[in-house]
Parts: sequence; structure tokens; C-alpha cells
Amino acid sequence: MKGRKMRRKSSSSKKVICWSFAGALVPHLSGTTTAVSALAVQRHGLISRADAIESPLGSDDPTRNELKQNRPWSAPNALSEDYYRRKYLPPEHTLRVCNAYPYTKPMNLYLNDVDLFGGLEYKDCVDFVDLKLLPGDNIRFKTEVDHHERGAGIFEIADIPDDEATTLLLVVTRHGRSSNAVAFQSHVFKASKDAQVAVLDTFQGLSPSGEAGRVEIMHEGASKTPHGRPETLPFGRVNRINAGVYDLILDDRLMGTADNAVREFIALPGHDYVVLRVGIEDEPEANDGPQEGVSELGDKNPVPGDASFPEELVLFPLSDPTRLVGYRRGGMPDSIFWFLLCAFCFLVVYVGYTHGGKMTTAAGGAAGRVFTPRGSAAVEGTATA
Repeated sequence: MKGRKMRRKSSSSKKVICWSFAGALVPHLSGTTTAVSALAVQRHGLISRADAIESPLGSDDPTRNELKQNRPWSAPNALSEDYYRRKYLPPEHTLRVCNAYPYTKPMNLYLNDVDLFGGLEYKDCVDFVDLKLLPGDNIRFKTEVDHHERGAGIFEIADIPDDEATTLLLVVTRHGRSSNAVAFQSHVFKASKDAQVAVLDTFQGLSPSGEAGRVEIMHEGASKTPHGRPETLPFGRVNRINAGVYDLILDDRLMGTADNAVREFIALPGHDYVVLRVGIEDEPEANDGPQEGVSELGDKNPVPGDASFPEELVLFPLSDPTRLVGYRRGGMPDSIFWFLLCAFCFLVVYVGYTHGGKMTTAAGGAAGRVFTPRGSAAVEGTATA
């Protein structure tokens, strides 16, 4: 099954970025195509800037096969290997893969049938740094079913951005509540000096109130002040966030009741983040599909299981707050912190000198009293010039 054709151009580049989905390997759902969210742009109060997201589907580019055939290790020529690498190989990128498919077994990743990573658990993400990818490369997902490894889906890369600083995001999720087929959501992070956050909704079902869930962001501890106002981060959008410490809240009706409903978000400048709403509500028994470990279609059912998984918020990566330059807990700059600390120390010394004892200077051996804090024994002595 081939993906539908679609191309979109980046607003800041003439390069067409196009990824394609080769199809979920689900025999009894072979007519089902994957769904990829088209992510848009929004400016936000806490957001310094937002860029368009590229999330296209497949392309049958005839030059892909030519590029694959002209790889330096397969094209004999008297010229150096570096020449071919510069001419045919794309820049190195970071590939970030997140597993948002609700299933108890992990996903195994393969790049063109070569083992890339084994055991990517549900709700986990992994970064592949300095990865060289070519148009036409396939990222295959496989998982364990009835003690056998079965194919779950294939994601085909149709084109590669030229910028080396880009991060390619790929999220594997479930096609729907009534379907076990996989779906993909993708995004290309462009280089930015600000923190970028892509917010994706992979949850299958409704929030407990029956309304669609949402993700809100606020400065850490802002809810404890009268001026603390959370702002909504709409799903399917990417935003640029100023560096700082924030709280991410999944649907305020879930605060304090759901696992991972509130997450601390350390936003570092120049870093790319992904926020996922994950989980699935089980279908009613009459509509239930095959349960985990039970296959009504025998080995033909690749990824069984309709078990419920709670609605949660996933954030990746989790940054180290000590790397935030000029910030402390609560968002206070270091300069203000040290100023207040020095002012406090000066006040303590001043109060001690004025209320705790006398300090006199005596010349020629006059008797003097050495200052001691209140409540301490005075030390008598003689001051000498």
C-alpha cells in the first residue's frame, strides 16, 4: 500500500521537504491509510515566535533511486570517497523517534532492514545524533506478537533538508480506537536560538468531562500568585518559547488526579522539545478487537490489543535546570538573587553592630571593648596603636 502524494514548501526555504508512509502491514486493514496531523502556526503570549511545521506525506520522486545507486560505497570511481559524500550524502541530522503506540510490548526500529534500536517502550523517545539519511531510506517498526516479531509499519523518507542543525521528529501512534494499524506524525525542527516545542495529540478517546483535552503552560509557581494565568498550547502546533522554568498542565480538570497531568518544563535556548498527549480508551465490549496475546486472525494480526491506557502527558527531553544561565527556581535571575543575598547580609551586620554591642577605637593602649553578638560574653582587651 503506497501513501498518498502531498508536498509542501517551507516558508523560509525553497527546498521541498517530503516524507512518505509506505503503509501499515495490517492484512485485515490493508485499505486503511495513515493519518498525519497538519501542524499550523500560532503566536502566543509566552511564545516569542512560531514557525510553520512541515508534516507532508509521500512522494514518488524518480531521483531517489538514482541517489541510492550512487552511494559512495557502491559507485566505483577514481575520485575520493569524500567527493562522493559531499555530492550525494545529505548533512548529518538528529532523528528523534517517539513511541506513542499504546501497547505493552516495545517497538524495534530498523533502518533499511539494519537494526537501529531495540526495545523502544511506550511513552519513550530516543535521539539518533549525527545520523546520515538518504531519500528513499525506510524506518521500519516491528514488535512482538505471540512471541514472534511482526511488522507494524514503515515510514519512508522522501527528501532530506539541507540544514545540518535540523532535528527530524517521528512519532508512531495508533490509527484509531477501532483500528490496530499504526499512524505517523512528523515534523522538521529548524535551527533556532529559542526553545521550540511541538505539541501533538495521540490520545484516542475523550477527556473524562467528555470534552477534548488541552495542554496549558505557565511560569513555574505562577498559579500561586493572583497574576498567574496559564495559556493554552493548541495541539498540532509548534511554538518558540523563551528560556525558563514552566509548568505544563494536561487539562485542568485532571490536575491532581491523573498520572503525569502536570510536568515541570525546563526550556533551554536552542533546544527542541516534543509534548505528547498519549493514551487510549477501550472500546465497548461489543466493538472490542482482539485482545493482547489473543489473535482472532492467527499470525495475520500484527499488533493486537484494545486494552485501555490512561491519558497522560509526555515531555521529551527532560533538561537539566542547572544549565539555565541566569535563572534559578521560580525564574529569578542570578543577579537579583545575589543582590538580595548581599543586602540581607549587610542588614544582619548593621543590626548586630547597632544593637548587639559597642565598637570603639582607642589609641595608646586605651581600654576597648571588642564587638560580640548579642547574648555572647564580652571580651576585654587593650587596643594598641
